[in-house]
Amino acid sequence: MRKLILAGLLISTSLLADGEAKVLAGKYTELGLEQLEQVRNFKYVGKFRNVDEQSKIVRDSSGKSYLLIFDREVPRRVAVVDLKRGRDLKAGSTAVQLCAMKGRRYSAFDSACGGETWYPVVNQIFALENMTQENSVLKALRESDL
Repeated sequence: MRKLILAGLLISTSLLADGEAKVLAGKYTELGLEQLEQVRNFKYVGKFRNVDEQSKIVRDSSGKSYLLIFDREVPRRVAVVDLKRGRDLKAGSTAVQLCAMKGRRYSAFDSACGGETWYPVVNQIFALENMTQENSVLKALRESDL
């Protein structure tokens, strides 16, 4: 009987988590941004902005900015350090290494993380046209978190 109850709890928990993930994913697609399947030769240059509990804005070496939506919540006080493998960002398959900040300032090029490390998968990638669009997306998503 206990196994049956436990199985029921596990199934209902996974269904709730699935529904929550779809709601979160919907909030990003409503922004009207260009969604990308992949970004080739992505080279992170140490510039990122915390957006909300599931996303970050990162800039690559060409100066282009992207809104990355992860498959799970990630702490706000982290620094995006590196792609786990390769140089292409692919929606649904690329894991990104996130490290805890060492203190007030963090250099993405430090050789070691200051603490805990996470490897969330990038679920969605959105291209941002310019700093104005970046700021408006940042504002809209932070207001939706309140």
